[in-house]
Amino acid sequence: MKNIFVIFLLTTMVCYSQKIKTISWETKTTKISNKEYDLVIMATLEPNYHLYSQTVPDNGPLPTIFSFNESKNYKLVGVVKEPIEEATFDPVFENKIKSFDNKAIFSQRIKVTSKKRFKIIGKITFMTCNDKTCIRGNKTIEFKINKL
Repeated sequence: MKNIFVIFLLTTMVCYSQKIKTISWETKTTKISNKEYDLVIMATLEPNYHLYSQTVPDNGPLPTIFSFNESKNYKLVGVVKEPIEEATFDPVFENKIKSFDNKAIFSQRIKVTSKKRFKIIGKITFMTCNDKTCIRGNKTIEFKINKL
């Protein structure tokens, strides 16, 4: 029964992914030092929707995944940090899962190796759900580093 429900959710995600806007994304850059910056990614969710963590259990929802184009201008420092939340029971996936409601702020530290201005292009793959449907999405993000 659970597998049939997951197939239904995945089908629903494909059908509705272009019609319902459940989340908006904003980015900004925070200078930490002359060589380090934080790439800040802010998610704002529509009421009753939630966004899943980067780490989810097997047979659960799709995790939020961040990727950044490689470049000689910078190096990633560590991994993307996410808000601290406790995992709660998710009746849709019948498991304890970490998710975010309303807003979530993620950050990725970088070390700049260039002395010129440049852009960083990234991609977010994510899933948002409410108690009736799940929607999968992709978002291209951009950051401007104005180091001179």
